[in-house]
Amino acid sequence: MLRSNRGAARVSAVWMISVGVVALVALAFAFISQSDQKKEVDRALAADAAKVEAEARADALNEKKRELSTTLGWYDRESADPESDVEMARRALGDLRTTFPDIQDTDTDFETVLPKIVAAYNARGTTISTLEARVKSLEAEIAAAQKAVADIQRTKDQTIAQLRQEIADEKQSAAQRQSELEDRINGVQEQLADRDAQLRSLRAEVAEKERAWEKERQIAQARILNLTSKTKFARGDFANQPDGHVLEVSQRTGLAWVDIGAKQRLVEGMRFRIEGGIPGQMRLKGWGEVTKVEANRAEIAISDLVDPYDYVQPGDVIINPIYDPVGTRNAVLAGSFSDYSRKELESLLGELGIEIQDEVGPTTDFLIVGGRIYNDPETNEPLEEPMSVEDLPSYKNAVNMQVQIIPLRDVRQFFRFES
Repeated sequence: MLRSNRGAARVSAVWMISVGVVALVALAFAFISQSDQKKEVDRALAADAAKVEAEARADALNEKKRELSTTLGWYDRESADPESDVEMARRALGDLRTTFPDIQDTDTDFETVLPKIVAAYNARGTTISTLEARVKSLEAEIAAAQKAVADIQRTKDQTIAQLRQEIADEKQSAAQRQSELEDRINGVQEQLADRDAQLRSLRAEVAEKERAWEKERQIAQARILNLTSKTKFARGDFANQPDGHVLEVSQRTGLAWVDIGAKQRLVEGMRFRIEGGIPGQMRLKGWGEVTKVEANRAEIAISDLVDPYDYVQPGDVIINPIYDPVGTRNAVLAGSFSDYSRKELESLLGELGIEIQDEVGPTTDFLIVGGRIYNDPETNEPLEEPMSVEDLPSYKNAVNMQVQIIPLRDVRQFFRFES
């Protein structure tokens, strides 16, 4: 029983200790919990204070923004919270750079720009003030000039009135002089009538002398034509008369000898037509070129036979219409000569006894014609269209004076010289 009591007392003590420990633990947790709650409350109070302070700063910043926006501009006028458009402000700053040359690209804000604008404005105001002063000065000068013009106008009117009076006086004097001049003109007209009669007499005398001169010219022309007729042997059909005869022929060698030589002014290289037959029925047999010349005879090479069975025979005749055995023959060149210059032709023809004249005349034996003319004969300027040789005055004169006309190709044919 006693043991049971001691055991029960021991259990009660354990429970009491346990309860005490639990109570202590509960008190500890309660104390800790109360301490954390206080910290949280402090944090909340601190957060509220920070919020209030942040809201105050935000309100202050918003107020500054509103003040800055209302000062700078470029904001919505109807908005309760105005805010400037920065992009529009930058564009405005760019426009200011365009308007005011003094503003540089390095001026990026209105603080640096505005002083330059103010300076430019003040300078422009000074310029305007100067111009206004100049305008007032010019207005004064204009007023003085207008006054001077009015004075000049009055002087002009007075001068005009004076000149009109002088003109009236001069007209009266001129009328008197006109009367005197008319009297003098009448006298001069009488003298002119006498001079006119003398002039008619002189004209009649001149006309009589012209008629006499024309008569003398016609007589001289008739004499020239008569002389031209007498010298017809040097041109026309006479030029086609035989110049020599064939003496010997070698058909094997193609050579022949003719009865003219150096004494007849024959030279190597001359060519002749060889004709045979009876007078009135002569026929071309071939061509002969002089290859050797002696005093009174020459050797020719036969070529271009018309008929090999109608060979050249002794007694056949040789003809060259340009060849002259006794004297110099005169010729005139007309047209263009593409292969030669005029000096070259004169030299070549001179070796053949042909003298070149400047124009066709009574002593001209023949006219040597070339091709069409592409340059003006007088100015040497290019022609728009080529001129035919037949249009040249020398050609027409040759036709009128019955001068023999020979193409240059025929000269080449009868006198073989290199082009």
